[in-house]
Amino acid sequence: MLPNIQKMPERDKIRAFLFTFGPMIEKVIETAVQQSGYEFTSKGKALNKVLHIHKPGSDLEGELHLYNMYMEIVTVDRDATPLVFDKDIIDEHAFAEKVADIIKGRLLIISNVETEAKEPGDIDMNRVVRKTYETGRFERIRGWSEEPLKRKRRRGRIFGKKKKHRHK
Repeated sequence: MLPNIQKMPERDKIRAFLFTFGPMIEKVIETAVQQSGYEFTSKGKALNKVLHIHKPGSDLEGELHLYNMYMEIVTVDRDATPLVFDKDIIDEHAFAEKVADIIKGRLLIISNVETEAKEPGDIDMNRVVRKTYETGRFERIRGWSEEPLKRKRRRGRIFGKKKKHRHK
């Protein structure tokens, strides 16, 4: 199923692994999101797929970029240059554990954002990050600053207020 990747360059190892296991990882992520009580629509294909998620009855919505999750799964450090394939994930138990851990981390962040959103005022992403750290996890969160997250500004954020679509 997976070609002999020991002798391949790092980027080719990553490509081969994602080509083989990417669709399965995508299904696991989608199932975990649904089982956590969220609804989602997807946009894009393969590595560029983005899940637009929201919880029924809530005015918050967010995005999960699957590319980032894939890179965290198959590399030692997704921000390293050059990328280095994580050879530990060739073991099926280590692979399953890493996938579950990354999904659990993303859902924990979303849960912390929801908890923070119940408080009056803007969502303080720094507080969300502290709550995530307190659970013993480190997760990368794109788009937070020293200022509280304004619900109006959604672009580049994990969560924000749902836009009301106007029909003309």
